[in-house]
Amino acid sequence: HYRHAAAIVGAHMYVFGGRTHGGRLPEGVRVLSLLTCEWTAPEVEGALLPRSAHTMDSWRHMVVLFGGHRKREYLNDVALLDTHNLCWVMPADGDEGAQLNRSQGDGVPAARAYHSATLIDNTLYVFGGEGARGLLAPDVHALDLLTLKWRRDQCSGSVPPPVRDHVAVATGPRVLVMGGSTQQGYVDGSSLSVLDTDSMVWETVRCGGGVPSARAGHAAAMAPSTSDAGWE
Repeated sequence: HYRHAAAIVGAHMYVFGGRTHGGRLPEGVRVLSLLTCEWTAPEVEGALLPRSAHTMDSWRHMVVLFGGHRKREYLNDVALLDTHNLCWVMPADGDEGAQLNRSQGDGVPAARAYHSATLIDNTLYVFGGEGARGLLAPDVHALDLLTLKWRRDQCSGSVPPPVRDHVAVATGPRVLVMGGSTQQGYVDGSSLSVLDTDSMVWETVRCGGGVPSARAGHAAAMAPSTSDAGWE
């Protein structure tokens, strides 16, 4: 599979979506036990449209899924996978709950794929990606997971250009954005775009050393710090 998404809850990794070598959109959730390294395909209650290029983030015992691409359609739905009860909450299958979910708040993001979604505390920050008309504006949309309401945050500072296929990770209250594809081409690792979610101010951080080459469609993960240096 490729263009799938995964999230870890406890000692399990949950995988959903993507495409096969033949371009097919596989259905169902796959779970990897990080203790036994064994895969399972559990029965999950509720239907969710197969998709690719979506995002999944872990929150409490839930996996929060947003957006993606299905055939010729871009999506902007939210679904929560309850890993305790193995069911989709507010599934994105066009039912009444999903329609209500799509209309919550004044800052509902446009349908998109190849975006990033980063969880800080109880808020999911969605940035970038591609929609039906190409690259989307570099707006930041925030979903309050306690109320399931969207807002579009006003940002200042060194706002990055429209980008897709980038990565974004959280460190404290900050979101670090690296790489991706813009109208000018692929982005290298010589600088990072950093969003402070307390002030909603972007800054550009210059990086040295063995700078990663320009790339898109890559992956990144934040590991806990072993020292007091750097950002908290």
